[in-house]
Amino acid sequence: MEIRLYRNATYVLATAIALACIFDLYIQHFQIAWHYFIFRPITIFILIYLGHQAFKNMRFSPIFYDLLSLTLFLHSFYGMISIGPSYSFAFMQSFIVVSIVSRTTIKRYFIIQIIGFILCMLGHYLTQQPKVLITGHPFKLVFASLAFMFQFISAFIYLFVTRYRDTINELNEKYALIGKQSSFLIHELKAPLMRSFSRTLDVKNPTTVSIHHDMARSLGLIESIEILIFKPDSLSRKFSSFNLKEIYHQIHEEFWDYTQSLNITLLFEGEETIFYGEKNLVYHLYKNITLNAIEAIGYQSNSRPWIKFTGFNNSKEVNIQITNSNSYMSPQAIRQAFKHNFTTKKEGGIRGLGLALVKDIVSAHNGRIQIFSQNGQTEFDINFPTENNGIENGRTR
Repeated sequence: MEIRLYRNATYVLATAIALACIFDLYIQHFQIAWHYFIFRPITIFILIYLGHQAFKNMRFSPIFYDLLSLTLFLHSFYGMISIGPSYSFAFMQSFIVVSIVSRTTIKRYFIIQIIGFILCMLGHYLTQQPKVLITGHPFKLVFASLAFMFQFISAFIYLFVTRYRDTINELNEKYALIGKQSSFLIHELKAPLMRSFSRTLDVKNPTTVSIHHDMARSLGLIESIEILIFKPDSLSRKFSSFNLKEIYHQIHEEFWDYTQSLNITLLFEGEETIFYGEKNLVYHLYKNITLNAIEAIGYQSNSRPWIKFTGFNNSKEVNIQITNSNSYMSPQAIRQAFKHNFTTKKEGGIRGLGLALVKDIVSAHNGRIQIFSQNGQTEFDINFPTENNGIENGRTR
């Protein structure tokens, strides 16, 4: 992405300046020196060549950018000496262009900038004295100061762009490593589960059947999360219509004993609500929010806290709400709740991934999620499009 941006910027700017030089060839008066007709075509040829190379290639050596920079500076210097002081503005533009497209080292960039500054000051010294049209006073010093100011601004632009580029590269490397590690972990989890799953196919005793169903559910969830992470565009192929009663049954089965031990009541409403999506991921969404609610409530000996699940359909959307009592989220925590690695928990370990995954699941279903917390209650309000409004031809809008 970043390399493509630099390539396109170089291509557009080099081509645009080349076209400007061609146009300038026709508007100049006929008393210009003979060497104008030699220098100008060479400049145009170099810029067009650099633009063409930028269009063809994804990566360039630093020499490419050095050549582009020197061409712009020499073009501006020649214009000031042979044509007129108005080419001071060409220097100002050149400094900015060089800062935008220079994908090179800081050391090389500043060497080029020093060369440009020397040419700029020398050009202002040798060009004819420009005058302010109204007063007639000389204005060379002001033009030179403006050019220097533009160079100063361009240095800040370059340092900002370089810092941004380095940050993006660092993040890309980090997330590429996370992707490789995730792929490895998913593979390591799936392999033994699939072996155990196949061994329980023909065993019919109740315990083994229960284990077999749990492993089937886990394998389905792993596959869905794998698609969500690595192939999100193909996730909609696994969408189907199902009843929220199925999700509620799984939540009740998994959390009933845990919540009873903590004195927490589970309440379910809207069991007949029809949902259209990837069932494993929707269950995981419920599971993560439920676990988050349980941890936020904790054990309450002197009250009976509750977690309430609500769902209902309308013509365009499916609305689900997961509300719990005896907890509060600050506005700052709500703003950061869906960020990776954000957590309000003090314990160590890998935390802050559950709600980030919830957000990813909602986004994969083209839905919206909001958190409200007041009067000792926290509510997750989630809206998903219905089958006819959110999905067309097996693809999300």
